[in-house]
Amino acid sequence: MRKLHSYASVAAALTSIALLSARADAQAVAQRVAQPAHPMASTERPGTQGKHNNAASSYTFIHMADTQFGFFSTPLLIAWLGRGWNSDAFSRETVLFERAVERARDYSPAFAVMCGDLINVAGHEGQAKEFLRIRDRLADEVPFYLMPGNHDVGNKPTPESLAWYRATFGKDWYSFRHQMTHAIVLNSSLVRTPDAVPDEAEAQMRWLRAELAIARDQPTDQLFVFMHYPLFLAEPDEPSSYFNIPIEQRAGLLALFERFEVTAVFAGHYHRNAEGHAGKMAMITTGAVGRPMGGAQSGIRVVEVSSDRIEHRYVVIEDPAP
Repeated sequence: MRKLHSYASVAAALTSIALLSARADAQAVAQRVAQPAHPMASTERPGTQGKHNNAASSYTFIHMADTQFGFFSTPLLIAWLGRGWNSDAFSRETVLFERAVERARDYSPAFAVMCGDLINVAGHEGQAKEFLRIRDRLADEVPFYLMPGNHDVGNKPTPESLAWYRATFGKDWYSFRHQMTHAIVLNSSLVRTPDAVPDEAEAQMRWLRAELAIARDQPTDQLFVFMHYPLFLAEPDEPSSYFNIPIEQRAGLLALFERFEVTAVFAGHYHRNAEGHAGKMAMITTGAVGRPMGGAQSGIRVVEVSSDRIEHRYVVIEDPAP
């Protein structure tokens, strides 16, 4: 009994340390995270006014992140280590994702995007099956684009974890177009932690440079990048942390995105909202559909796109067990 009590105490202590670490990360950027003064935030793309017919190229899409099936029932420390804990318990995530899909329908979106952490434990078939079951309710009506987060391919992706993701969910980096928008989807785990799959990381970077050149050479009003990890939360030179891309890798991507005039990068991972800018480029981080953190609420982002600007707002989804 004493041994069990000792294990429980150690687990509690480790969880407290993890919570304090996460809190410190959040507080380090909290004062600098840009919060829109109005429910609808706007980003204008300079030099595109009147370039194309505004009405013809206007549309709405839905940005989501972090359904992370199984996270509600998992202690934070265990989840951050990528481990399972009662991994078959995800009824709360089911309700939230179902409500998110129904809310998304209200806006008649042209497409939807889920920026990673679809599930909590990489390779968990039950979590993946439930995610896809609900995803298909919207995907049967409009394109629904996915990409991996660290919980989908592991904190350090391996050839095996990438193969499982691709067999289960599809491609992990690719592009698509809608009207005059060119969209690039990245596997940001290959940027952040490429150690076990350096060839994969290099291949993605070669493809990214080529794809940005393709976007530049086509008639394009808006150039979006979607990824799980935010480049940064508030400031492009903020310190590296669990919640952003390390500053060395970040600098290379920021230079590349500036060169090719990326309009906005959309991300998740933070489990709450954040927004910043690097020059003309917006960095928009959307809170979780699943378990929120830092006092945030579950929700989705509604993004309205026209030829010369994007406007967006976060719509809260009611939690069945707040």
